[in-house]
Amino acid sequence: MLPRHPDTYTVEELDLWIRHLVDDGVEEGARLDYKQELNLSSEKGKREAAKDITSFANEVGGVLLYGIPERRTEDKKPIPDRPFGMDPVPGLESQLENIYVDTIRPSLAEYRIVSVPLSERKGKVVYLVWTPESWLGPHMVEAYGDQRYYRRGQFRAVKMAEHEVRDRYQRIQRTRERLEAFLSSTEVNFPAALFFDSPTCGSHYLVAPLMLYDRIDFTRAEMRRWLEMNLYASAGEQWRPFSTGVRTRLRERDPNAPEKRRTYRDFVQLFRNAAISYWSETKGKDEGTELFSIASLAELRKVEDFLVYAGKLLSMAGYTGPVQIEGTIISSKPKVRLAAGPWPDEWPFLIAPDGAVRISFDQPSSDLINDPKIVLRRVADEMCRVFEWWDATALFDKEGNLAQR
Repeated sequence: MLPRHPDTYTVEELDLWIRHLVDDGVEEGARLDYKQELNLSSEKGKREAAKDITSFANEVGGVLLYGIPERRTEDKKPIPDRPFGMDPVPGLESQLENIYVDTIRPSLAEYRIVSVPLSERKGKVVYLVWTPESWLGPHMVEAYGDQRYYRRGQFRAVKMAEHEVRDRYQRIQRTRERLEAFLSSTEVNFPAALFFDSPTCGSHYLVAPLMLYDRIDFTRAEMRRWLEMNLYASAGEQWRPFSTGVRTRLRERDPNAPEKRRTYRDFVQLFRNAAISYWSETKGKDEGTELFSIASLAELRKVEDFLVYAGKLLSMAGYTGPVQIEGTIISSKPKVRLAAGPWPDEWPFLIAPDGAVRISFDQPSSDLINDPKIVLRRVADEMCRVFEWWDATALFDKEGNLAQR
């Protein structure tokens, strides 16, 4: 199985990885399957293609490599053989995608189809098809006379029994329950009183993998070197350990600011399960006893820094599934509104329903890793809907960057 999401590799790196599999005779297994050819001209071939990818999605994810023959070792284990590679098939990626869309229910959560040119055999390619463990499944093949669920056996796709399908649904439910327990845990929420009971407006943003288990050992020398090389954008100190991860405080404010507003209490936490949490004072303006105005652009700029770092962390941890993104802004004032510019003169007077802004949604981790601006726009849109705007178009330029105001 690829150590990271395929989007994080160049085709040259994928070529090297495929050559390593062949040179070292890496055998097929629960997360890797070799196929000498791919025939999509018959219903049987289309059905097999759907079976193969759902069998991985219904277990722990995996990679199909089309264009690699295999041979058997003395103990009957399948390993890759030479010569490998196949002639490119025009439009094959689209054909595969159409099959997946038309025949698999529910639709696959995420997959990639990559044509990898081979340096060893000019003009030949290997088609790499990747899918992670699904967070939506189990997935059924529902076409060409087939209405079955499949899982990956040791070397092939096998039909799932009824109890296995039921167990898979329960596994997804337990995954959600573990995430909810983490989101409400003391480890995540202990700073709440510090920020949400303050005289100012406090915000909390969090990105957490849906598939929660410990992925990072912060005590290892290589991980500590990574932390030293990857300080948070506005960090004022090195990362420091705590019981379930590391944290850092942010830089001081302008020393010429009034004393009570001089330093940030903001800080960022990284957790062993690759979650990241950011607590801060919200950018905005106190407008008296009733109202606090959130400066939307300033708030979203710090969210952008947060999302960029979250993508770096997930990439380093090798996580390829979905993430839950949470955002909360709470003020001690009974009324809160969102301002387009530095202050709210330009936009209508709109008030959050309970003096709080809360957003929550799922997103593929690949979006955070490859293009955090996609996720930033989703955060901004969700935030604007709290204040009864359809979306945050006015806050972005034509290139999708935050407007300069």
